[in-house]
Amino acid sequence: MRIQRAVDLRPESITFKSPQKTADNNYRSATCLEDGSMVILQMPPMKLDAYNLDPDSGRLFVDFKLTNNELYQVLRRVDSHTIQTVFNNRMSWFSVGDVSMASVEDSYSSPIIKGADAPLVRFRPNAVETAFFVNKSLSDAQCMEGCPMATAIVQLRGLTLFKDSMSPEWVLHSLKVTKATTTEQFEFSEL
Repeated sequence: MRIQRAVDLRPESITFKSPQKTADNNYRSATCLEDGSMVILQMPPMKLDAYNLDPDSGRLFVDFKLTNNELYQVLRRVDSHTIQTVFNNRMSWFSVGDVSMASVEDSYSSPIIKGADAPLVRFRPNAVETAFFVNKSLSDAQCMEGCPMATAIVQLRGLTLFKDSMSPEWVLHSLKVTKATTTEQFEFSEL
């Protein structure tokens, strides 16, 4: 398994496989790099903005402020590449040739969302069971509270195609948070 720095990613090296029907009647297009390896990236340190790690309260997520312009540009290029790939493959993927680029763009849900003072990027943990570690097990609230910075390992697993929308599957695998004097690491799952 190869992990590369996010800012070194060449979005055009990402390939999408033909979508396959999932158990919930959606379609999923898996991704890999040109060499067949998984798209796994180490993010630079980012400010934590918001998170929900309680599986009973709804969808799990961790939001980071995108203050690193280089990372922001890479993620925007991944979005553009994904949209262009869907548009280029519309005939073979959907058997429909009259889908416009504007329709594809309108149906795409970017992980980049609007924030109060900077754009945010949202990643989702890939498991309901979350283990936090610092010499002993901690709760997510203990670990995240007061932690202003984090470095994440994320994977672009694919693209989920719903009836009228599509969303990239950016999965958060591990997160290293930094407090004023200590660093804790916790993992969401095995890669």
